Amino acid sequence: MRTYTLILPRVPISQNSDEWRHRYTQLNYRATWQREIWVLCKEQRIPPLEGVRLSAIVYWSDRRRRDLDNHFAPIFKAVQDALMDAGVIPADDPRYIPELPGLRFDFDKLYPRTEITISEV
Repeated sequence: MRTYTLILPRVPISQNSDEWRHRYTQLNYRATWQREIWVLCKEQRIPPLEGVRLSAIVYWSDRRRRDLDNHFAPIFKAVQDALMDAGVIPADDPRYIPELPGLRFDFDKLYPRTEITISEV
Protein backbone atom coordinates (compact mmCIF):
# COMPACT_ATOMS: atom_id res chain seq x y z
CA MET A 1 0.00 0.00 0.00
CA ARG A 2 1.48 3.31 -1.10
CA THR A 3 1.06 6.55 0.82
CA TYR A 4 1.62 10.10 -0.41
CA THR A 5 1.71 13.32 1.61
CA LEU A 6 0.89 16.69 0.06
CA ILE A 7 1.92 19.79 2.03
CA LEU A 8 0.15 23.05 1.24
CA PRO A 9 1.70 26.16 2.80
CA ARG A 10 -1.69 27.53 3.85
CA VAL A 11 -4.62 26.78 6.11
CA PRO A 12 -8.22 26.64 4.89
CA ILE A 13 -10.89 29.20 5.57
CA SER A 14 -13.98 27.96 7.34
CA GLN A 15 -17.17 27.16 5.51
CA ASN A 16 -18.91 29.89 7.53
CA SER A 17 -16.42 32.51 6.28
CA ASP A 18 -16.75 31.27 2.73
CA GLU A 19 -20.54 31.64 2.72
CA TRP A 20 -20.27 35.41 3.07
CA ARG A 21 -17.82 35.89 0.22
CA HIS A 22 -18.81 36.88 -3.27
CA ARG A 23 -19.50 33.88 -5.52
CA TYR A 24 -16.50 34.60 -7.79
CA THR A 25 -14.19 34.96 -4.79
CA GLN A 26 -15.40 31.57 -3.55
CA LEU A 27 -14.76 29.96 -6.94
CA ASN A 28 -11.30 31.51 -7.18
CA TYR A 29 -10.39 30.30 -3.68
CA ARG A 30 -11.50 26.74 -4.44
CA ALA A 31 -9.74 26.78 -7.82
CA THR A 32 -6.49 27.90 -6.18
CA TRP A 33 -6.61 25.03 -3.67
CA GLN A 34 -7.51 22.58 -6.40
CA ARG A 35 -4.69 23.79 -8.68
CA GLU A 36 -2.09 23.57 -5.89
CA ILE A 37 -3.16 20.03 -5.00
CA TRP A 38 -3.10 19.04 -8.69
CA VAL A 39 0.46 20.38 -9.03
CA LEU A 40 1.61 18.48 -5.93
CA CYS A 41 0.07 15.26 -7.29
CA LYS A 42 1.93 15.73 -10.57
CA GLU A 43 5.22 16.60 -8.82
CA GLN A 44 5.02 13.43 -6.74
CA ARG A 45 3.98 11.44 -9.82
CA ILE A 46 1.07 9.79 -8.06
CA PRO A 47 -0.13 7.04 -10.41
CA PRO A 48 -3.78 6.14 -11.02
CA LEU A 49 -5.13 4.29 -7.99
CA GLU A 50 -8.11 1.95 -7.61
CA GLY A 51 -9.14 3.52 -4.32
CA VAL A 52 -7.84 6.01 -1.79
CA ARG A 53 -8.19 6.82 1.88
CA LEU A 54 -7.79 10.53 2.65
CA SER A 55 -6.81 12.35 5.80
CA ALA A 56 -5.59 15.83 6.62
CA ILE A 57 -3.89 17.66 9.45
CA VAL A 58 -4.22 21.43 9.59
CA TYR A 59 -1.44 23.13 11.56
CA TRP A 60 -2.66 26.51 12.82
CA SER A 61 -0.41 29.36 13.96
CA ASP A 62 -2.51 29.91 17.10
CA ARG A 63 -4.48 27.83 19.57
CA ARG A 64 -7.93 29.35 19.04
CA ARG A 65 -10.93 27.07 19.19
CA ARG A 66 -12.14 25.95 15.77
CA ASP A 67 -14.95 23.75 14.58
CA LEU A 68 -13.72 20.71 12.62
CA ASP A 69 -16.79 20.37 10.45
CA ASN A 70 -16.55 23.98 9.22
CA HIS A 71 -13.22 23.13 7.58
CA PHE A 72 -14.03 19.62 6.42
CA ALA A 73 -15.93 20.35 3.20
CA PRO A 74 -13.67 23.16 1.87
CA ILE A 75 -10.59 20.93 2.19
CA PHE A 76 -11.85 17.60 0.95
CA LYS A 77 -14.00 18.86 -1.92
CA ALA A 78 -10.90 20.50 -3.42
CA VAL A 79 -8.80 17.38 -2.75
CA GLN A 80 -11.27 15.01 -4.38
CA ASP A 81 -11.73 17.22 -7.44
CA ALA A 82 -7.96 17.67 -7.81
CA LEU A 83 -7.37 13.92 -7.57
CA MET A 84 -9.85 13.39 -10.39
CA ASP A 85 -8.27 16.13 -12.52
CA ALA A 86 -4.79 14.69 -11.92
CA GLY A 87 -5.95 11.22 -12.98
CA VAL A 88 -5.33 9.64 -9.59
CA ILE A 89 -8.94 8.45 -9.29
CA PRO A 90 -11.57 8.29 -12.06
CA ALA A 91 -14.43 9.63 -9.91
CA ASP A 92 -15.03 10.94 -6.41
CA ASP A 93 -17.66 8.42 -5.45
CA PRO A 94 -17.64 5.59 -2.86
CA ARG A 95 -16.11 3.10 -5.31
CA TYR A 96 -12.83 5.07 -5.18
CA ILE A 97 -13.13 6.86 -1.83
CA PRO A 98 -14.88 4.24 0.32
CA GLU A 99 -15.01 6.20 3.59
CA LEU A 100 -15.16 9.75 4.89
CA PRO A 101 -11.75 11.35 5.27
CA GLY A 102 -10.24 12.05 8.66
CA LEU A 103 -9.39 15.60 9.74
CA ARG A 104 -7.56 16.88 12.79
CA PHE A 105 -6.05 20.15 13.95
CA ASP A 106 -2.63 20.79 15.45
CA PHE A 107 -0.44 23.78 16.30
CA ASP A 108 2.73 25.12 14.62
CA LYS A 109 3.32 28.81 15.23
CA LEU A 110 6.19 29.08 12.75
CA TYR A 111 4.84 27.04 9.84
CA PRO A 112 1.04 26.95 9.51
CA ARG A 113 0.09 24.49 6.78
CA THR A 114 -2.23 21.74 5.64
CA GLU A 115 -0.88 18.21 5.21
CA ILE A 116 -3.01 15.89 3.12
CA THR A 117 -2.31 12.16 3.18
CA ILE A 118 -3.44 9.94 0.34
CA SER A 119 -3.24 6.20 1.05
CA GLU A 120 -3.92 3.52 -1.51
CA VAL A 121 -6.76 1.19 -0.53
